[in-house]
Amino acid sequence: MMKFLLVFIIFIFLFHAESDAIGRKRKYNGPPRTEAELMNKVMECLHNKDTVSYFYMFPPFDTLWNMVMHNPDPNPEIVKELNKLREHPTVLIDLDPFYNHAIIGRFVETLKKGEDSGIQWKGIIMQRYELQKQPLTRGMEGLQMIVPERFRGYMFVRDMLTSTTYCVTLMEIQKINGVFCGGQVLNVLEADNIDEYIRKENYERNYLEHQAQLAAQSRIDSVRADSLKDAGGGVKRDTTLPDSLKAGTSVSTVQEPPKDSVKSKKDLLLSPAPPDDEANRTRREVVDRKYYRGKFDEEIPVELYVRYMKDHQDKVTKYWDALYKFGDMSEYVKLDVSMTPEAKWLFEEPVASMELELAGKNYTGSWTNGDNQTGYDAELVQKDLSQKKIEELDFILENGTWGKTNEQKIKEKEEDGDKKDKNKDDKKESKRRRNRDDKRQDDSKEKKEVPKDDKKDGDKPPPDKTENDKKENDKKENDKKDNDTGKEDKKDSDD
Repeated sequence: MMKFLLVFIIFIFLFHAESDAIGRKRKYNGPPRTEAELMNKVMECLHNKDTVSYFYMFPPFDTLWNMVMHNPDPNPEIVKELNKLREHPTVLIDLDPFYNHAIIGRFVETLKKGEDSGIQWKGIIMQRYELQKQPLTRGMEGLQMIVPERFRGYMFVRDMLTSTTYCVTLMEIQKINGVFCGGQVLNVLEADNIDEYIRKENYERNYLEHQAQLAAQSRIDSVRADSLKDAGGGVKRDTTLPDSLKAGTSVSTVQEPPKDSVKSKKDLLLSPAPPDDEANRTRREVVDRKYYRGKFDEEIPVELYVRYMKDHQDKVTKYWDALYKFGDMSEYVKLDVSMTPEAKWLFEEPVASMELELAGKNYTGSWTNGDNQTGYDAELVQKDLSQKKIEELDFILENGTWGKTNEQKIKEKEEDGDKKDKNKDDKKESKRRRNRDDKRQDDSKEKKEVPKDDKKDGDKPPPDKTENDKKENDKKENDKKDNDTGKEDKKDSDD
């Protein structure tokens, strides 16, 4: 009897425990009603590296398609937008990880990248998250009818073992009928805020593009090398000897050619790469770094960073590379540096060039746009640079994460330059006027001083006035003489 009672008690206990577990499972496995619940689910999937639970966070294509086909709203605008989804169902298919395997693939790549960066996924905790409205892009018209709210998320997690904060980005966080779903994990980077993450993401993107270009170039070089080997396999081919190159003649033979003939062609095609190639950078040593700040036309701010390098073989500093940015540019632009025969520094890029003259710690010269031939006067002064800034600029040069001038916002100054020229002309004109006025004043003073000197010498009247008075006096005397003569004649006649 006691045995049956004991078995019954154990059965009741197990049944209660199982029902409690099922209740908890139903409670937490339900669809998240808030954004916080969704972010916690993503956090659990990262913590446990659980791709299965992550898979079921996304709405299946059948559910979304059913919402499109059985829409109860007869509004013509809504029907028109839903017809776009009926014509292009791939928009909905791409949201289902069952069809779009890239969703799970990016999740796995993020886990792997985090482990390579030193993240201990078991020891992470979520600090905070930020959501931003995700705009409707071209080709997804009509999606807003069934998914009215879409977000892009930034989840900041902290690795407690290394005391480091990382940012995990997500997209396509959707709110459908009051339920949150989705949340495609995109990337993870060490960052404390969104601005820092975006800056590092741009560096990473430029670096990957640069590496892809190097890989493509290496494939082209390997194809060239293979073609040269294939060309050297036969015995009947035209060869050019070094001596015949000097003499300007070509040698053709059916015998086995000299070994150096193909090698010379190979060396010609596989010539050393440009100075910014990764292989050359490893063979050169940076011996000095200088940082300059100044302005174009005393208005547009400009920064210039120059590195001095020497060859391991020659031990002579004869290589340089540089970065600069000006105006409102957000990214630095790489410059090719060379010296002119006049000992001037020439900094060139695809869009523009600078010709500067170094005097002590000051650069003076000009910047010229190669497209429209506009230019600025440049004045730069050497400044001190922190170690952190040096590392940042060296990272840009060594990893190819620089930008381009024609892809950035540049502060235009044509109108200001015209005003400045006008001001210069006005100043010159005012100076000429002042000189002319001063000259006139001097002339007037000289004229005023002349009559004063004449008056002091004898207080004589002007010559013109004296002659007139003399003539008048002579006339009066003649008239008087005539009158006297007439009177004498009359008196004689009377007598």
